[in-house]
Amino acid sequence: MLDELVTLDKFTDLAEAYIIKGMLETNGIPCVVDGGVLSSVYPANLEFSMVRVMVRRRDLLMAVNLVKAG
Repeated sequence: MLDELVTLDKFTDLAEAYIIKGMLETNGIPCVVDGGVLSSVYPANLEFSMVRVMVRRRDLLMAVNLVKAG
């Protein structure tokens, strides 16, 4: 259950998602960027074109705090 992936945040910009990914991984929090293929084809305000950054449930609180501080 604690290793389950949960969504940290959603982004309309793939580059922004990878910046967050780099910041998290630099601080020892593994994460996954999910999506992005359709973000360049469809308007960014459509839910299926969003890019999700996902972390393990056990890392969620620390990840949220890092993103807020960053």
